[in-house]
Amino acid sequence: MIFLPWQLTAAYFLDLLLGDPSWWPHPVRWIGRWITWCESLFYDAEGPPVFQRIAGFIFWLVVVVGVASATLACIRLVSYLHPTAGAVLTVWVAYATLATRSLHSESRGVVRTLAAGDITGARKRLSWIVSRDTSQLDEREILRAVIETVSENISDGIVAPLLFLSFGGPVGAMAYKAVNTMDSMVGYLNDRYRYFGWFAARADDVVNYIPSRLTALLMVAGAAALRLDWRNAWKVALRDARRMKSPNAGYPEAAAAGALNIQLGGPNVYFGRIEQKPTLGDDVNPLSLSVYSTMQPVLSFAAGLIDSHRQGTGKRTRMKVVKTTLGGYQLQIVDDPGVIRSDLAMYYGELVQGYRVIFFGDGWANVMHVVGRNRDGVKVVYQTIKGKSFQPATSLYGRIATVAVLDG
Repeated sequence: MIFLPWQLTAAYFLDLLLGDPSWWPHPVRWIGRWITWCESLFYDAEGPPVFQRIAGFIFWLVVVVGVASATLACIRLVSYLHPTAGAVLTVWVAYATLATRSLHSESRGVVRTLAAGDITGARKRLSWIVSRDTSQLDEREILRAVIETVSENISDGIVAPLLFLSFGGPVGAMAYKAVNTMDSMVGYLNDRYRYFGWFAARADDVVNYIPSRLTALLMVAGAAALRLDWRNAWKVALRDARRMKSPNAGYPEAAAAGALNIQLGGPNVYFGRIEQKPTLGDDVNPLSLSVYSTMQPVLSFAAGLIDSHRQGTGKRTRMKVVKTTLGGYQLQIVDDPGVIRSDLAMYYGELVQGYRVIFFGDGWANVMHVVGRNRDGVKVVYQTIKGKSFQPATSLYGRIATVAVLDG
């Protein structure tokens, strides 16, 4: 079976467009059911450790071979019946192995809920994407969890599947998803899976060895492109990544911590037990919503989304920066000079914290981040990303530009 470049491209953009709708049939959910059924066959709670290890290896082999074989058989059968249908199925399976939009949407949902002051709702939404206990987390710990899980899952959900798609097509990518899903289901050092899940955990370490380090490199590159502290991202990734028990998770997390000059890691609660994770990075900047907003473009760069962030999508209007009586800067709508908005939410009703606003002019651009609510709506903070392609608000004074409001 030949997996063509256009099919990979189509799968990637389908993932950006559609994400992972809950009502849509998804092969990874089928993999989860297959894993559960196979576990019921091979797991023996009364067996000695050596037998559980052997059973765990056979269980892993059956799951991976079963997923790869079923994927290959389905694509070949449909291709035999109708080549076009086979090509469509190939793209759909490839698309199903990617998690770019869903990862972005789920993490954004947590941050938006937190920004709205609903910490209980933020804890609940966070629990959907992390395995740690979220019931007692404060704002800082919620943000730490989001940054940690997003940086790690860019490797697991985007970079690694793209690599396996590139070299093994949908069959290789589905086999990878089987390995990764088994680790998330049975790769724990608890009483049930300490021996049975050992091979699943080690296999996941092997298949993610290269993707995790490549993700860290992409984050360093993203920090450099966005004029963040890329040298520190590189230094911290080399210095701190190996502190983690996992040989892979530390690399993207440490690169993220270094780029932002923040500290990740610390105590987490899993299944009622406190686990002290090693710290990554230096506690220079406090974890806050504005720090997360600054991190978003770096994570997007690593996920291959930097072009969309720079070019912009969504609503556009012509506005210019004007001075306020207090020496600050506001936005004036060019088509209605009497309307001055320091608060974009009053003009774009659906704008909430976590959105970015990009000004486009003749050879320049400026990025603002919405980082906090005030009584009237949403407060806009200028120039949180610096670099050659970006100019501070002061240099935009009096300039007219097209404004693109980007989904955060």
